Amino acid sequence: MVKVVSFDPVDAAEIAKGREAWGRIRADSAWEDWVLVGKALDLGRHGCRRAAQMSPPNGSGYNRIFSQWLQENGLSDINKEARSRLFACCQNLAAIEAWRATLPLVERLRLNQPIEVWAQFERVAHAMENATAGEPTALKTEIAPQQEEFEAGRNNSKHRDWTWYITAAVRRLV
Repeated sequence: MVKVVSFDPVDAAEIAKGREAWGRIRADSAWEDWVLVGKALDLGRHGCRRAAQMSPPNGSGYNRIFSQWLQENGLSDINKEARSRLFACCQNLAAIEAWRATLPLVERLRLNQPIEVWAQFERVAHAMENATAGEPTALKTEIAPQQEEFEAGRNNSKHRDWTWYITAAVRRLV
């Protein structure tokens, strides 16, 4: 028997917004809607982890509960790769939003699907990582604490947190 996952009214309203956004995305992809879907998926994942009594989101019990939750909320037809990249985007949303703000409108409109957003964002972040080797000492000193934190967490995360790289790039642009 699969456990039923229940949510408080605030979380249920966010999940409903995510369901509605998924309907709009199927008709015409828009980044803002993907962000809403990502928030709904994140809430669902955490709720299912609680229901399965599992800290990392894995295992057959969690998978059954999460699959059922996806079905119940009309989100089961989201491509698994898109869902994975969307989780990565949500983990790095502040940095991605800062990066997207530097793009021309036509480019932002083109980059509106999580697989493409994450791929382009990673390319920019890797370029920033390589570029920081020649940064002035003042900038290196300014971002050193974030870099140390990033390096410490690098091996503990499936998806890197590029916030400090992008933040440094945006600071230089502003």
